[in-house]
Amino acid sequence: MGDTISVLVAVHDVELSKSYCQAIESLHDYDAVPVHTVMEMLHVLSEDKLPDIFILDLSLNGGSFDPCTLLNLLLTRTRMPIFVLGVDLSREQEERLFLSGAWNVLNQPIGSVIVQAFVQRYKNYVLNVRERDILREKVFTIEHEAANLKKRLNVAYYLILALSFFVVRDLSFSGITQLIDFFKSFLGV
Repeated sequence: MGDTISVLVAVHDVELSKSYCQAIESLHDYDAVPVHTVMEMLHVLSEDKLPDIFILDLSLNGGSFDPCTLLNLLLTRTRMPIFVLGVDLSREQEERLFLSGAWNVLNQPIGSVIVQAFVQRYKNYVLNVRERDILREKVFTIEHEAANLKKRLNVAYYLILALSFFVVRDLSFSGITQLIDFFKSFLGV
């Protein structure tokens, strides 16, 4: 997996969105995904691979959606940094957004440089989350392989025990060699 950070820019104003996307993409290893409606945003958020960082403008579609519900739903799938942009937000509105999962709440208007700085600030976080997920997958694979090996060793142990009591006394040297070869192949040695 590359180190490119994808940023979903859900901003209703097309010119402002373009300005934010250009600022983000001017950074090294960033890819901005602009959307201008709630439906476009929901389409992107319904895909298996979610963006790494999310910038949400509360005026998207005239503010006809509940951002807190959206943020709560997102938190069931990801821990991506979410920046919320609003106009004249009250303290109560800001608190609701933070309690719903927003990482930062900014009152507009804000410039592209500020958006760029916020996005850049979380690159290490995103890369660490990716690395952690890869390590978790590797640990799971190793644990699974260890459990399978343990099962195979237990089976081999009990087979050897059983054979040692009943068969080994009556086998010739070549028979014992064949038995040992069988167990080596069984254990993958």
